[in-house]
Amino acid sequence: ERHKLVMARLKSSCKDWFIRKGADAMNHFLQYCIFPRCVFSPADALYCAKFVQHTHSQGTPGFSTLLYYDKLLRDLSIHIFSCTERQAANLGRFLNALLGVVGHWKQEEKIYMEECAKLPGFSVSLSKDNQRKATFEDYVKVVFKWYCKMLKSLNSCLESAEYMEVRNGLHVLTRISEVFPKMKKVCDHLERRVAKIKVDPRRDLQMLASNYHTVLQKIKPMLQTQEEFCMGFLVRGLIGPDTAGAKPLDKADKAKEKDKDKDKD
Repeated sequence: ERHKLVMARLKSSCKDWFIRKGADAMNHFLQYCIFPRCVFSPADALYCAKFVQHTHSQGTPGFSTLLYYDKLLRDLSIHIFSCTERQAANLGRFLNALLGVVGHWKQEEKIYMEECAKLPGFSVSLSKDNQRKATFEDYVKVVFKWYCKMLKSLNSCLESAEYMEVRNGLHVLTRISEVFPKMKKVCDHLERRVAKIKVDPRRDLQMLASNYHTVLQKIKPMLQTQEEFCMGFLVRGLIGPDTAGAKPLDKADKAKEKDKDKDKD
């Protein structure tokens, strides 16, 4: 009974949640609502992922599911860099739950049509004059793009000169192994980076890298080719050395990037 009352209240009040629309709204939602809480505890990480899923499924006015995921996944390295070790583990749990939903929607077109295509979160524009929704093909292609961005960000963490960023990156990767890398090429890129950390003189990094390397070996038989992941749709920007290789940012660069994000907001 209490659950029904809470759901009804959320539904009735959601029209006032996003007075702003578009990129600014998603930036503020992430900056002030999601990121501070999703790293607080394992329970909060799961709560944030579930809350966003509910925000989407109830058709909240002004909430763009596509923009939300795009803003969240475009540069994870900045957020991983600013985490403590415990927060990085919770961020990984949050991403695991979140990417699980992304994969569920991509599983087949029927699921996508029922759970996404009819809702405002998958509109290609928030303008009232343009109500066109993203097609299943559009969605599969954008998910591939998100995975490319994640690979670039996480490789940047693993190549960083900052000890905590490498450590945090490994914590995140270990906790999202059910939903990432998913593709053989992505796994190959990560495996090469992890192999270098396995011989790092710092024993704790060696241990974390060895554990994650073991995880990669276990999931390898279940990984897909890029073509299978994209379900036969043609995509631009094949995953290769240029996609994966990103010059790691030093501490000063990271601070500048974070300032830029604040200025945009």
